[in-house]
Amino acid sequence: MQQDYHKAVKDELCIILVKRHYKTPYFSGDVDACLLDYPIADVILIIMPRTHKRKPGSRNYKNYTEETLLKAVEECKRIPVKKVAEIYGIPIRTLRNTVNGVHTKTVGGQTALSNELEETILAHVLKCIDYGMPLTPDDIKYMVKMVLDKLDMNITKFKDNFPGPDWVKSFLARHDDNVSLRKCQNIKRSRAQVEPEDLDKYFNNLCKTLHGIPPENILN
Repeated sequence: MQQDYHKAVKDELCIILVKRHYKTPYFSGDVDACLLDYPIADVILIIMPRTHKRKPGSRNYKNYTEETLLKAVEECKRIPVKKVAEIYGIPIRTLRNTVNGVHTKTVGGQTALSNELEETILAHVLKCIDYGMPLTPDDIKYMVKMVLDKLDMNITKFKDNFPGPDWVKSFLARHDDNVSLRKCQNIKRSRAQVEPEDLDKYFNNLCKTLHGIPPENILN
């Protein structure tokens, strides 16, 4: 079904689409057809990719792993810091600060929640999975809000203490060893499947258990 776009927005999108996506799978040569083929949200995603691209000439913060950094710190116990920095390709200031315990936080923006609070939320997520009730990303959002409200905390990065989809995605990526998006969205049918014989056995046992007990004494 064709969609009508506000003229100003449409004109702006047309210019960007022509410049950035001419002769690409996203642009067939007909601007109007392109806008009609793609919902407005998809067009915005096309022209505004979510993957961050570093500007040319900007500072290259990190091109080594945490394991390499830790190994280099150990080497500094027997080799001068300058020599270790050359061997492992780590900036000497970064290596010296790490050895001296300065700037222990990661470079760039910090996580919205503390490590301790994230571990608490992760424990709840894993517990739900263990109980056979995997959480969806929306469930995780509500859980975070519930925890923050209970602790009387206000996270300015979250709207009304509700984390956004990007935070949930990053949270799952940070704890990928323990939980993944698939675990939070799905449960295997083999675990959830119940045979008719199991149901019959359950209700037979329930009838025996409740026999002779007045209804007012039965709590749901």
